[in-house]
Amino acid sequence: MGWHRRCPVPRVNRPKQVPAFNAALRFSLEIAVLVSLAAWGWHIDGSLIARMCGAVVVPLVVAAVWAIWVAPGSRRRLRDPQRLIVEVAVFAMAGASLIGMGHPMLAVVFVAAAMLNLGLLTAGSQR
Repeated sequence: MGWHRRCPVPRVNRPKQVPAFNAALRFSLEIAVLVSLAAWGWHIDGSLIARMCGAVVVPLVVAAVWAIWVAPGSRRRLRDPQRLIVEVAVFAMAGASLIGMGHPMLAVVFVAAAMLNLGLLTAGSQR
């Protein structure tokens, strides 16, 4: 009988709401990415057709990248650190799109929330 059987490691009791909150925050951030990229695509200079394409194509491409390489149910899901690089790049793109539309403070809040969420998900082994 080893020492580990006599001295169990104390478990940290965390509320059950924390993982649910992190998952809900993550989903909200993912939707915000698509909305910010669609808004940025709409605000590009060009004809109405170019703006409509930007508002539709850019979010669709990002959603496809996310679905293929980041989504939990994907068969081609990347392992860390590659997946983390893609996640940070997508959130950074959304932040850059907000800055490009003239909303730097919103971009800072958004990117900070995304990085905090990534940290909480990693710390809570939810990634």
